[in-house]
Amino acid sequence: MIEALIFFIITLLSSIAGSTSGLGGGFVLRPVLELVSDMDVVHISFLSSVTVFCVALTALLRQRKLMKDFKFNVGVPIAIGSVIGGLIGSWLFDLAGETLASAQSTMMIASIVLLLALLVLESKISPLALNKGPTYVLLGIGLGIFAAFLGIGGGPLNLAALTLFLSMDIKTAALYSIFIILFAQGTNLLRWVFFSGLLGVPPVILVAMSLAGVTGAVIGSWLYKKADNKKIKILYAGIMLFVLAVSIANLVRAAFA
Repeated sequence: MIEALIFFIITLLSSIAGSTSGLGGGFVLRPVLELVSDMDVVHISFLSSVTVFCVALTALLRQRKLMKDFKFNVGVPIAIGSVIGGLIGSWLFDLAGETLASAQSTMMIASIVLLLALLVLESKISPLALNKGPTYVLLGIGLGIFAAFLGIGGGPLNLAALTLFLSMDIKTAALYSIFIILFAQGTNLLRWVFFSGLLGVPPVILVAMSLAGVTGAVIGSWLYKKADNKKIKILYAGIMLFVLAVSIANLVRAAFA
């Protein structure tokens, strides 16, 4: 029970920080768990995937009013691409073997550097409008690979890609981002359940992390709505730099393990 409580607190704080900054709890949770937990990277990725899936499902239910604006000619190709990406990401996860921890940390560092660059160059970048079926599928595949391989939602990268390549506004992009997370992580979790069971993880930890993730997301969403854009951007950059430092520490530890 003490271990479950520790995981609950870490997940709650990560989820609040991620949701308040707009990064998403999974983006913060997985690297932090890797740094402070004695669990191996496979179990950490599994726990993070379960938590992210539960949070995304809850977010979809809470935002069901936005479904009236959902376009199936956009959502279905993205979902199909996300399933394919989820399968590829899971395959790459298994293929990485002993280099998994280093590969995940390297990908996290690269994605954070990219997102920080986009934040700095935001005013100089003109969104594209590649609104065609193949683009939706390809975006779903790419973002699904990222989400499944790392065991995170990939929210900020999803939003950046959807707004940049499809010229979506932030609220619309957030809705389709949830679909990418659900289908990519859902595919990933089905693979784990059918081929690896629950990996020996105590159910109490799974429940504790899922509840903490959902609770933190609700609290974080409320704080996000209360804060102004300037504070959100500062928090976004601050949390990003924190996760970057954690990811670098994980990479160094993996190199000397």
